Amino acid sequence: MSKKTARENAFKLAFEYLFNKDVRADGLPAVFDEETPPADRAFAEQILNGVKQNYDELKQLISQNAKDYAYDRIYKVDLAILLAALTEILYIKGEKALVINEAVELAKIYSTEKSYKFINGVLAGIVNKGEVT
Repeated sequence: MSKKTARENAFKLAFEYLFNKDVRADGLPAVFDEETPPADRAFAEQILNGVKQNYDELKQLISQNAKDYAYDRIYKVDLAILLAALTEILYIKGEKALVINEAVELAKIYSTEKSYKFINGVLAGIVNKGEVT
C-alpha cells in the first residue's frame, strides 16, 4: 500500500461522510482490507477526521473558489475529492503539488470527463491565492 492508496481510501470515506455525517472509518470495512497497513489506515482516518472537524470552513473555502458553481450543485464525488485534498493540504500539511496531482488523478478515475479540470482549478486557485500556508 501507499499514501496514494490511503488518499483514495480517504476520498471514499469523505464521500460516505457527505451522505452519513456519523460515518466512522472503522465502520467501513469495505474501504480497508486486512492487508491495509496500519499507517495507511491511520492516514485515511486522519483525513476523515479533518473533514468532519473542519467541514464548515472547507465548505466556505470551496464555495468561494468554485466559480459559477453553487456548493450544493457540485457533484458529490468531486466534492469528496476536494474535501479530502483540502484537508490534507490545510491541516496535515501535505505537499501541495502532490496532493493536487493525486486529486486530479482520482477525478479522472471516479468522476466525469471534465471534473479533473474543475478540481485542479479549485485547488490551484486556493493554493495560489495564498489561502493555504
